[in-house]
Amino acid sequence: MAYTILRFKKDKGGAIAGCERHNERKKEAYKSNPDIDMNKSKENYHIIHAPQYTYSRKIKELIKEYGCKTRKDSVKLVETLITASPEFMNRLSKGKQREYFERAVKFMKDEIGEDRIISAVVHMDEATPHMHLVFCPINKDGKLSAKSILGNQKSLSEWQTRYYNYMHERWNELERGKSAQETKRKHIPTWLFKLADNLDNLYNQLLKKIENINMIGMKKNKDLDPNKLVVGSEKKAWWICQKCKGTWQTQICVRKKHGCPYCTGQKVRKGINDFATLYPDLLKEWDWDKNSESGFFPDEIMPGTKKKIFWKCKECGFMWQAAVKDRTKKNGRATGCPQCKRKKLSEYHLTPVVGINDLESCYPEIAKEWNYDKNINLLPSQVLKGSATVVWWKCYICGNEWQNAIALRTKGFGRCPICKKNK
Repeated sequence: MAYTILRFKKDKGGAIAGCERHNERKKEAYKSNPDIDMNKSKENYHIIHAPQYTYSRKIKELIKEYGCKTRKDSVKLVETLITASPEFMNRLSKGKQREYFERAVKFMKDEIGEDRIISAVVHMDEATPHMHLVFCPINKDGKLSAKSILGNQKSLSEWQTRYYNYMHERWNELERGKSAQETKRKHIPTWLFKLADNLDNLYNQLLKKIENINMIGMKKNKDLDPNKLVVGSEKKAWWICQKCKGTWQTQICVRKKHGCPYCTGQKVRKGINDFATLYPDLLKEWDWDKNSESGFFPDEIMPGTKKKIFWKCKECGFMWQAAVKDRTKKNGRATGCPQCKRKKLSEYHLTPVVGINDLESCYPEIAKEWNYDKNINLLPSQVLKGSATVVWWKCYICGNEWQNAIALRTKGFGRCPICKKNK
């Protein structure tokens, strides 16, 4: 039996950004949702394209356009999940699947108005193709009110009936499920359903890890008796650190001089000594796009590694490459953004930096009077805004030429003497 599926979820201000990251696949990984195959994400497509900026900005524009009144707890976005039973959707060809979603979008346009829809994206990278359609709940009277659009349980049931009738006209094998008013059932969130669906798998994985632990380290040492082994034995055994609980394998004779490889920084262990865990502030400047292409992830490398990683400055957006160990040095010796460093040096008037402290960028109106004929091989972008250098100027009003220091011009002095006298 194939059923139509239409679900709504109301979002307020804080949840909108997370909704956008999921729908538009703006995250690097989705550990909480194992169904997502990022290799297939390129097959996702839009029926209605998302705005060039953000969901939140589009919502603000719609609210301003309709002159809606808002409260702190106002529902500003409604997420709509549109699909059908897995056996029905997976039986359709990709062309028929697109037809299904396009028809569903037409239904939503007729119900809520096309201009209220912010995005409609089809996800092909999960087990069952489905569409996320999001809209701003502005009703026909121009008021922001999700309640007047979705209503109560009875109204939602009527929504389901109208949607079923509309889709059933094209696919008569589809059926209308029993109303929640009849069954008295309550829907649980999608994320909770998926989490519960994977509990058995997680439980089995946890059991395997627990069963491996033994008095020396792990159950894999069941063939070794510590009471019958000498300290200098070259046999390999499994160990478990009493401090970090990390496990590793090494020769018994080696343990006399060497301790836990995780605590001593010889091996990386996620959540204990990896870069992402120990340096969350530097993680903000991790360039996910470039480093992912190279196979580097912050929770898989040590803070002292010599590997060169791509970084993106959180202040100015400049991108550069540097070794991780150089960024994690102690006592103030760690390196930072080279562009910001140059900017800081320029503030001490050591050298002009275009776009930061040069005359042309900081004082474009004064730079218009730069005399290019007499200031040979010297441009206004090559001098500091506070330089004491005396240069030639040419008045753009009367054409008079005169000399004066750059610093005097930028401080409001040294204007054209002819124009000043006539005034």
